Amino acid sequence: MRRVVTLTVVCVVLYFVSANATVINIPDDYPTIQQGIDASFDGDTVLVQPGTYFENIDFNGHNITVCSKYLLTGDTSYISATIIDGDSLDTVVRFANGEDSTTALTGFTIQNGFSLEHGGGIFCFNCRPQISYNLIKNNHSTMHGGGIYVEVGRLFQMIKANRIKYNSSGGNGGGIHLYNCDTIVDSNTVSFNTAGDKGGGIYVIEGAPIINNNLISRNLAYTAGGGLEIASVIHTVLLNSNTINGNHTNNHGDGCQIRFNSCNTNITNSIIWNDTDSNCVDIDIYGFNNIVVNYSDVIGGWSGEGEHNIDTSPFFIDPENEGYNLSADSPCIDAGDPDFPIDPDGTISDIGAYYYEQELFLIYDESDFELDIILQESVSRAFSIQSRTNAYALPLCDSGWVSFEPDSLVFEMGDTV
Repeated sequence: MRRVVTLTVVCVVLYFVSANATVINIPDDYPTIQQGIDASFDGDTVLVQPGTYFENIDFNGHNITVCSKYLLTGDTSYISATIIDGDSLDTVVRFANGEDSTTALTGFTIQNGFSLEHGGGIFCFNCRPQISYNLIKNNHSTMHGGGIYVEVGRLFQMIKANRIKYNSSGGNGGGIHLYNCDTIVDSNTVSFNTAGDKGGGIYVIEGAPIINNNLISRNLAYTAGGGLEIASVIHTVLLNSNTINGNHTNNHGDGCQIRFNSCNTNITNSIIWNDTDSNCVDIDIYGFNNIVVNYSDVIGGWSGEGEHNIDTSPFFIDPENEGYNLSADSPCIDAGDPDFPIDPDGTISDIGAYYYEQELFLIYDESDFELDIILQESVSRAFSIQSRTNAYALPLCDSGWVSFEPDSLVFEMGDTV
């Protein structure tokens, strides 16, 4: 995943350089971020130096990039070093004047926002900004969307690669609240958020957002949907390759609740588990809804529509300390949908937000200078080898020796070609 992030940053930087737009430096050109925004024109960049800025900013319809030095360097230390602090006075960042998809907020810590209505950290209404690579923490809304509130979020709005933690709302959506949106929510960490009603991590009502590759963990909702709540959705919500773990609610659906009639939800390649309560029901269905679950690991199993699901501990490395990568013996490795894009290591997609990187070894054959590939799926799972010229014999853990013949591909542990 780091490789993807690096490429993304490089692409953004190249665009940033080639556009030849005006760069407004904060605090050199203007002492506050808001003054820099007010002085900008569409296409400009407001570049903020490290420091703490006690502000409540509004993009005011300016289609610009507001960023820390993270955007230029890819150095994540700039995210924690460049802070916009709402000082508990108002929402920290507001988009409410039709900002389009060329608008971006990147590389900040956004904290201590407070709203008497919606969106303690970030408020979006009828706009399409790119909100990426931020730490959004310790924000509160009296009503909905403690961390981020989006209403009528249009396609190509992106909430990507943010850490959304320790936010709270009096109503729905402790971390994120999406109302009538088709927003893309991708590769975020949504953890330790609290909702006074439903959707501790994420709350979705109406619209058709795409929620992919997120970690949704350790969130709390007092009424329902500890990790995720989906309600009154006519169009289809897609949940792909998410890890939803360790969430809690006092009533229904520790992992997620899908409620009201005619909700359409497709869940694929996802882990919905709870290692804190063996008696929980991690997917709660309320009403007559169209739910399809495929190639997922669901605690307690899944008896509804779908196929290729498992009910086995995913064997995270260290979930108590937020270590949600898969361990070497996880049943989720290579158990995802074979029609999905392969993992970066070249293998079938794994279930969950984080793939297990399988090691690739090269053997140098001095006899004919051939390179042969061994794929070690894990210490305890299997070896495979493609040999074009010579036979090899290799140790397979404590199980003795396994021989490989020329021009053959041999799989152990019941795998097939």
